[in-house]
Amino acid sequence: MHKYYSFFLFSLFFSVSLQINAQRLTVGPGNITGTNIAGPFNTAGTSAFSMYAIIYPAASLPGILHGDTIQAFDFQRNGANNAIPGASNCKIWLSNTANLDFGTGSINFQAEILNIAAPLVYSGNPSTIIGSAIGFTNFDLSTKYEYDTTKGKNLVFFIEYTQDSFPNTPILWNCDNNVAVPSYANNQVKFVRDTGTTIPANSLSSTSLHPQIRLEIPREDYDGVILIPYTYGKLPVPVGNPDTP
Repeated sequence: MHKYYSFFLFSLFFSVSLQINAQRLTVGPGNITGTNIAGPFNTAGTSAFSMYAIIYPAASLPGILHGDTIQAFDFQRNGANNAIPGASNCKIWLSNTANLDFGTGSINFQAEILNIAAPLVYSGNPSTIIGSAIGFTNFDLSTKYEYDTTKGKNLVFFIEYTQDSFPNTPILWNCDNNVAVPSYANNQVKFVRDTGTTIPANSLSSTSLHPQIRLEIPREDYDGVILIPYTYGKLPVPVGNPDTP
């Protein structure tokens, strides 16, 4: 019986460990830490605004499956250890796409959103989410997103952001280049950022840098390790090695 008991404890521990750790996919190691030029937000000026269109290629998303539900995502902040003192506003659209990039020219953000029918998954004041602490910032989606490979296996984000004030020291965000993530390429990120009250309709800049992001997906075997199916029963004993009391 001691073999069954030992296997039960190991199985139970292993199962619980996977359920805790298997719900998040961190995309990129965040190898660039001293900038916010790559987004996700222009948090570096009074009356600042930004609009980012970002394609994360399928090769950077190992393990995600058709039908998975993205219920939240996190961006990794660093730099200023204080909060945005005033008001801010953010809208985020998310969709699958077959496109690996946006092409060499500028894009019209709203036309792109409408063209691929990207749903609005977050809208609100993110100042409390951005907070004052260095680390991952959690955006819980008001509309959960189902990863739909019939539209393509790449993920595209559209992120609109405005703020009316900023900390004395700019808030920075971790990002990655194609050295850290080889599937990142030119024209996968289009953006416009400046100060003022009106966000231009078209992108003015392009980069291969991507914000580091962590996707939250409630699937227990997400990290590719299968849960042991005998958690609450006896484990099978190999032939020729029967259990002993």
